[in-house]
Amino acid sequence: MTKKILIFISVIGVLLYACQTSSKIQTSTIHPGMTKSEVIQQLGKSYKTSFYLSEDSILYETLYYKELLVKVTGQSALISALKFKNNSLISLNQNREHELDGSHDGYYPADDDQ
Repeated sequence: MTKKILIFISVIGVLLYACQTSSKIQTSTIHPGMTKSEVIQQLGKSYKTSFYLSEDSILYETLYYKELLVKVTGQSALISALKFKNNSLISLNQNREHELDGSHDGYYPADDDQ
C-alpha cells in the first residue's frame, strides 16, 4: 500500500512539473546583433515600444513583451525588454514576474527602462 502511495505521489509530481511553462524568449534563439525585424519575425509584435534619439543621432529602441507563465503555484506575468541600438539588439532584460492575484496596480518595472 505504501509503495502505491509513493508511486501515485511521484506521478502527480511529474504531471504538475510538466504543466509549467517557460518563457518563449530564450537566449538560444535571441542573441545580440539581431535586427529589430529578425526579433519581430521570431517573437511576433510587441505589446509596447519606446524609442530615444540621442544628440549624436543614435537611435535606441525597446520592444516589450508580456508573457503569461503557468506554474504549480499559480500564474504570473513576465515582462521582457529587448533593447536595440541603431536597429541592432544590444540587451535582453527579463524583469520581475508578478503574481496574478489581482492585487498589483498595473505597474511593471520594465516601464522604467526607457
